[in-house]
Amino acid sequence: MTFYGPDYGPWKFADLVDPSAEHLEAKALIEQFWKEFEDAAPEITRLLESSSGEAAIDLIQKLNPFELCFEYGRQDGWVLRFTTEGDYPQQPFLNAFVDAAPELDGWSFRSHRDADSGYSLQLVEARTGVKLNNPKLLGFPGENRFMDVVVLLDAKQVGPVSGSSAPLVLVETLLGEHDLDVWIGDIEVRQRPGIFAKFSNQPKGEDIRALSSMLAAHKQKIRYPETPWSEVDLEQLGWSLIEMRGPADAAEWDTLIAISTPAPEIVVAMLNDRFFSKRFSNRDELFARFIFADFMDTDQRAELEDEVNSRLRAGGAGSTLGGGTGVGSTQIFLAMEDVAESLNVLRTVVAERALPGPELRFADADLVGERLL
Repeated sequence: MTFYGPDYGPWKFADLVDPSAEHLEAKALIEQFWKEFEDAAPEITRLLESSSGEAAIDLIQKLNPFELCFEYGRQDGWVLRFTTEGDYPQQPFLNAFVDAAPELDGWSFRSHRDADSGYSLQLVEARTGVKLNNPKLLGFPGENRFMDVVVLLDAKQVGPVSGSSAPLVLVETLLGEHDLDVWIGDIEVRQRPGIFAKFSNQPKGEDIRALSSMLAAHKQKIRYPETPWSEVDLEQLGWSLIEMRGPADAAEWDTLIAISTPAPEIVVAMLNDRFFSKRFSNRDELFARFIFADFMDTDQRAELEDEVNSRLRAGGAGSTLGGGTGVGSTQIFLAMEDVAESLNVLRTVVAERALPGPELRFADADLVGERLL
């Protein structure tokens, strides 16, 4: 069957909503796959150990009712890694899929590619067909708290490598798929400095194995709020007005006219495609938008924001972070510590005020399919 996980979600927050018939069907198919995989595991293992990898893959694909990308490898036994290949909204489904896997001797299962820095160059060549000769790396702070990476290569390699996926695969093998998605911004290929670099200010780059240390240092420099947002006095912060320019900002925001917020860095980052809350909170807060299909002027929206903010903070669930009004809709930005309690607050407000067309949209790229209202 053709299957797209977010269509039958939510998956991360499945216990907060009544499941649809399609969701229950998908769960049954997950259970069926793992039961059949467990039954076939001895044969799959035999095929892999006899170097019949293609036959093993064919057998797994016959069992698999979903269109999922996966690969196998050795890591304290056989490991089956499933990957979204950058299709971030699939991640909650993939996590739920792998969480349902049985415990099998000699087998482990992953919902993402792990770092494998010891064989990075070999993996890059195996996956892309590109052989990298002694690459060096640089890491720089990028936009929206990303770390940008520069791959330094000999002049002859720059052109061919720039047009391939090899730089991205190199970074993924060094950091793992999760850190690549959440923390790495632009990846650029440049020519390695020449023999006179030591007499100039041109950085020579570091050994590829230093990339994880570069990222750790980058994370250490990020300044987070000293308290959860629910304990921050918003009135003591300087508020910013962000005027929207339509689709040039982001397709889903083109109905907004203006935004007022005490957290402009977070809100501006939310306008971009690849937002992850972990770059902006070290307290497991999730950022989201509470949207409803009703135009409110600034005073009306401010009054509603105050009510939502008061209720969220009373239960220690989170905080509002300002909002925006647009053509036929109003949006309130949220920082949520407790998603379940935040959802209860929003449901109460929607019911009491009869707000039309309510939605709770997570800002995280991997949670955009988790619709809870």
